[in-house]
Amino acid sequence: MKVLVISGHGAGDIGASAKIDGTLYKESELTRIAAAGVLKALTAAGISAAQYDESRNAYYDYQSGNLKKNANFGSYDYVLEIHFNAGANNPAGNGKTTGVEIYYPSAGEKSGYEEKLLDAISQIGFTRRKAAAGKFAVINTASRAGVKANLLEICFIDDADDIRLWNRETQKICEAISSAIAGQETPKKEEESTVKLDQYSVLLKNIDYIGYIPMAGPKGETVSAAARRKTWKNRTPDVICNAELFNMTTYAAASGVVSGGQAQFLPHALGVAFTGGGKTPTLSYMNNVKAPDWIGAYPLLVRDGKVAFTTVPAGLSGKRARVAFAWNDEKCAVVFAKAANGCTLSQFANGIIELGYTTAANFDGGGSVACITPLASYEQGRRVRGKLGIWIKGGNGNILARNTSESASSSTSASTSGSINTTPGRVSAMQRESGCGTGVKLTVTAKSGLKIRKAPINGAVQEVVAKGNVVTWYGYYCKETATGKRWYYVQTASGKTGYASAAYLAR
Repeated sequence: MKVLVISGHGAGDIGASAKIDGTLYKESELTRIAAAGVLKALTAAGISAAQYDESRNAYYDYQSGNLKKNANFGSYDYVLEIHFNAGANNPAGNGKTTGVEIYYPSAGEKSGYEEKLLDAISQIGFTRRKAAAGKFAVINTASRAGVKANLLEICFIDDADDIRLWNRETQKICEAISSAIAGQETPKKEEESTVKLDQYSVLLKNIDYIGYIPMAGPKGETVSAAARRKTWKNRTPDVICNAELFNMTTYAAASGVVSGGQAQFLPHALGVAFTGGGKTPTLSYMNNVKAPDWIGAYPLLVRDGKVAFTTVPAGLSGKRARVAFAWNDEKCAVVFAKAANGCTLSQFANGIIELGYTTAANFDGGGSVACITPLASYEQGRRVRGKLGIWIKGGNGNILARNTSESASSSTSASTSGSINTTPGRVSAMQRESGCGTGVKLTVTAKSGLKIRKAPINGAVQEVVAKGNVVTWYGYYCKETATGKRWYYVQTASGKTGYASAAYLAR
């Protein structure tokens, strides 16, 4: 691959300008800094890259009829013209960036790098704006020469928040642009300590069933919708997340799926098979264990407690939301990075190792990442293809399904199996107390032990926790409508979840 990087404006044309924090910023100067940084990063990544003569103005050359001669577009595979936007008129800043946007030629087709570049730069902190066709002379000339091309507006020169972020992260921004184009990155050990991951883990002995959940309809559905819809033995999944990569136009599988014994797409790749009646995760090449359900890893992140890849597959570079299924000899987990905690694939893999897992398969990332558990819901609203569902022994379903069930039962004359309240209207909708996101340890004060129930008030007793022992509470609770008494949704030391009277718990 050969890339030509063009810095916008110059040769007497400063482009847009703005005074931020006492400094006058000129677009022609910033584009040359950016172009040089991107060229350096591309070269370091093994990409053959050149920079258009920075003493010249490519648009002026177009006007004079010299652009084709000076650029020689036919010798390149991709052209990136770099600019800085204007129009925010926010020299003081308001705590929010105005952001990054990108254009493709109105005379041709998209390059395929538009979303990758927007993802890569927005993960650094810039607001993600649009990708649109543009009547820009330079990239349209390149397109007519048969070359893929884009005009990238990195950020707004007249937005203080944008410029301050540019100044802090200039090198990182240039490297992110390069990674989006190169489609690969090398894992970096220094990244290990910077990742923030969420997980929901289950002891293998407590798994009732793990299975692949096909999408409903030809154009997918959100993970939240599947969390409410899908049942196994009349129970919704306790944990559900997005699964394989897919074509967002056709919704065809892109990273490997076997569902119900039928291969939907079976590439030459490792993945996770669910053997032993859906109770045991097993590393398997092309589902050679003949499991009913198998999800391909793109890529395999961790094997034998070590990072299992050397380069990042195309489309997975940069910092973004990510999700994986991970396991060891004792437990398995859905591990994910939220969009606000976007990380590189290297950071993700090393973070999973730090959590103690020896094997991990990467699923789809970016805007597709969603995970619903008994305690919380993380959803970005994208319709996705397949999902992974986990049913836990003695489980009571995920938080969305329970809330839906409770709402329905409140308007009927009879209770619904598995709903939050066993008597309609006796408890309020689920609420959450702030400041409990990482879990609060509560001590049992009941002399005869605390009953952990499947539903509030009179639900079946799942476990009795002795006085002085602790349970973990993540802030979720409901109230008895008649008395206002609280029922906490807690997790015991054995891993069971259920409802307990707050009257017998102390912080």
